[in-house]
Amino acid sequence: MPETNPNLLRTKNWYFGEGLGISFQTDAITIDTQYNGLNYEGTAILNTSEGLLRYYSDGRFLYDKNHQIVNPSVRLRADNSSCQGVVLCESPSNSNLINILTTTPTYTNQRSGYRYSLYDESLDSFIFINKILIKDVGEKQNSINHQNNNSIWIMTHSLNDDFFYNFLLRANQLNCCPVINKIGENYTDRFPSQGILKFSQNGQLVCNANWNLLNFELYKFSNEEGLLSNLIEIPLFYPYGCEFTSDSKNLYITDRGHHIFKYHINLKNTNYIIASKDTQAFETDETFGQLQMSLVGNIYASRYQDSFLSAFLLDDKTEIYKKNAVDLKEEVSLGGLPNFNSSYFHTPSIDFAYTEDCWGHSYSFEGRDTFDADGYKWIFEKVNSSELSVISGKNCVFTFSDTGKWEVSHVAWNTSRVDTVTKTLTIRPKWELDVLGRDTFYCRPFDSSRPNSGQDIFKLTLQAPEDMHCVHWNGEEPNLDESLGPIVDYDYFHTDTLVIDTAGTYIVKLTNKTFCQMWDTIVVREELSPQKSVISRAGNQLSSSITAAEYRWYYNGNLKLTTTNSQLVPDSNGYWQVQLVSEFGCESELSDSLLIDFASIKEVSEQLSEVSFKVYPNPSDGKISIERSHTGPSRSHTSTPLSMNDLYTITVSDLNGKVVYTTKQNLSLTFELDFEFTPGNYIITLTNENGETGSKQITVR
Repeated sequence: MPETNPNLLRTKNWYFGEGLGISFQTDAITIDTQYNGLNYEGTAILNTSEGLLRYYSDGRFLYDKNHQIVNPSVRLRADNSSCQGVVLCESPSNSNLINILTTTPTYTNQRSGYRYSLYDESLDSFIFINKILIKDVGEKQNSINHQNNNSIWIMTHSLNDDFFYNFLLRANQLNCCPVINKIGENYTDRFPSQGILKFSQNGQLVCNANWNLLNFELYKFSNEEGLLSNLIEIPLFYPYGCEFTSDSKNLYITDRGHHIFKYHINLKNTNYIIASKDTQAFETDETFGQLQMSLVGNIYASRYQDSFLSAFLLDDKTEIYKKNAVDLKEEVSLGGLPNFNSSYFHTPSIDFAYTEDCWGHSYSFEGRDTFDADGYKWIFEKVNSSELSVISGKNCVFTFSDTGKWEVSHVAWNTSRVDTVTKTLTIRPKWELDVLGRDTFYCRPFDSSRPNSGQDIFKLTLQAPEDMHCVHWNGEEPNLDESLGPIVDYDYFHTDTLVIDTAGTYIVKLTNKTFCQMWDTIVVREELSPQKSVISRAGNQLSSSITAAEYRWYYNGNLKLTTTNSQLVPDSNGYWQVQLVSEFGCESELSDSLLIDFASIKEVSEQLSEVSFKVYPNPSDGKISIERSHTGPSRSHTSTPLSMNDLYTITVSDLNGKVVYTTKQNLSLTFELDFEFTPGNYIITLTNENGETGSKQITVR
């Protein structure tokens, strides 16, 4: 097998039609009548890379190499009249895992949607069966390799809208979060979804035949990102089957009538494509069905209820149409042919594969060529930058210095030729650990009817990294309930944030736009806040009624000190409160105020005098005046005259110690407090620049 196409022989055996099988040998085509299925349209075959039959399916059952149904109790959800009813793919990193995708026939109201089943050959068992991916889907699907030559794109089209869905089969299992392309005709009924969807062999073009829309669509395809672009619509009566030539320069298409046409492809010139239309075959009494490339590069055409296949025998110079190219030995083609990965027919002279380290920017590159090159090199050039690196060798590992788009070229040569292949890689930001943050907790008030310090309801917003392809909160996969929409809760799985309000373990599964996946977990605990304390007095000592890790003591509404001792000897007369703090930092409510009038008097030389002032009227209607004494506090027996504008801090607290107003300003001897009071009891505290304070309680009615 050529290095650039190790999968060519996977197209060797075909099973289709009414009990019909054929095998492409080196010099002939042999007929195999052991096929047990009955399929009007598309089937799927899974051969080994050596060309040996493994499995095939008619969309209803999976058959093994001995033509026996694998687990007859398992009924797949396609139909023998779905245009491309089934795709079979090995998982790239585990050939024992067989991925089965089925579309639904649209001629019936019993449509069953786009379904995914996974069979494990090593266990001889289905891991899951008929998992719903899309509720309303058309009859068409096809597959192509990702440009890394390790993953596989599987594309289908929904029903009754203009959505193409691209699912990526990567590693062990299908990524159920697709790339959605909203482009092309808006299907308004079931008929446009009938017709063939086909990738070109190089993975750069897509043909979408739309029976009953009276046109077919051509697109440019990015097999790195799964995106369609450059729509061209070509008018044609009932287009149905389509196939590209191996060089992707020409397209053959049937009109589900009596013709096969050929078009030359030029995505920059629609009129050129239309004008290039050439009738390649015409049958008055027969109807052409599907077209399919073979491993030798010929294109075969089925004819309804016919025991022959037509063929276009193609090489670099000639093109011969042969009506009865394959004698089916009285077996009957019913219009359909196998649905192969189009990359199986792509054999360029030079190519490469790559794998990425999802946690860094390091990529491993594997060169491939078909002409026994003597020398190789790699060129890495960042787009719109002068940054360039060159590495010798057939294979290499390269670490990209930056994110963004890079052109990667692989060059191979010998004495007679030099060939180059170039691909554009988009380098995404590296994964980071703990994207959801570290484990955390929240404090639940001891008395839920009286929340803690403004902590009315716990809420925490978990934030996923920016520019993800898909975000699955709590590790869920989409499409869990087929009754809820075209792709069930699809928007939910693209939500960057999750707001939580309860304790628990929260998981996020992230898929970036390189289609790498990672999981992160955050644990949120609920911790109980301490109970509200009661201050008791024993002699000249205050005690908290409840133990805690810390005690915050408040004097006249202001925090005085924090201790680890539950007892305190107050040093000033006034209102005292305590707040408890747990080992986790959860806070209790402030205790009720306790008025202290027994604080011990220190020596005058050590004592700070209190700021003396009057508050009137008391009780008040909310307009409160303050008059400072004409002499201020002092450390000596001699009073210090007050100036007209001394600097003070004014604090107004409620009896629970909550500060409702504070300001710092120069005060005249008499002034009105600039604060709108609501009815209640308050403590007004004045503090001068020396830290000396005085407090008065007032009542506002």
